[in-house]
Amino acid sequence: MIGTQAYEFGEYLNNNKIRRWIYIYEKKTIGGGFYDEQNQKNGKWTELSDEFRRVSQVLYNGEYRNGKKVGRWDSFFREEEKENFLEFVGGLYADQMQGESTKNGKWVELNNGFEKFSQITYNGQYKNGKKVGRWTAFYKDHGKVNFEEIGCGCYADQIEGESVKIGQWIVLSDQFDKYSQVTLIGEYQMGKRMVNGIFYIWEKKLVEDHMQLRQKGNP
Repeated sequence: MIGTQAYEFGEYLNNNKIRRWIYIYEKKTIGGGFYDEQNQKNGKWTELSDEFRRVSQVLYNGEYRNGKKVGRWDSFFREEEKENFLEFVGGLYADQMQGESTKNGKWVELNNGFEKFSQITYNGQYKNGKKVGRWTAFYKDHGKVNFEEIGCGCYADQIEGESVKIGQWIVLSDQFDKYSQVTLIGEYQMGKRMVNGIFYIWEKKLVEDHMQLRQKGNP
C-alpha cells in the first residue's frame, strides 16, 4: 500500500513479487515496473512517493539495474484538480557503485509531503551519496508561477559519514507552508546548531487573509 489512496497490484511466486507490478490510483494505472526472477526491480520504473495522497501526488521516474537505482531519476507532481503532471529535474545515481544506490552530481529534490500549499525544492550537489557544498531551498506560493529562493547553507566536503552542515544557514521548519512560513537563521558548527542567541526565527503567518511577519530571538 502506498499512502492511503493508492495501492499496488501484481503477482507473487513463492512469496516473491514477479513480473509486472502496477500502482493504481482512482481506478487508473499511475505507475509501476517489473521484478526479475531474483525479486529485484529491473528496467524502467515509475514509483509513488511514500506520502502519495490526493493533495501530494508525487511520482519518481527512472531505471533500476539489479535492484539498484541507476542513471537519471526525475520527479513529477500533480495538483489534485489538475489533469497533467509537472516535471521536476532530479539527478543522477552512480552506475558502478557497490551497495546501495548512490546519488552523485547536481540534484533537485522535492521536500517530503510536497503539495500545492508546500511546494519546496532543495537544489545542490551530491558527492558519493553525501550532500556537499551550497544547498538552496526554493519555495513557490500556490497560484504563483516562479519559485523563489528562501533558504540556503553549506555542507562540509571532506568529512566521513553523514552530510554535515557548517557555517551560516537559513533553514525552513518541517511544517513550512503557505499559512505558516517559519525560517530559522543562524550558524552550525560540524552539524550542530549553535544556540545562546545566535539562532533566531522569522515567522510569517496568514491571519485574516494577511501575512503577519515577526521576529523571535536575537539576530
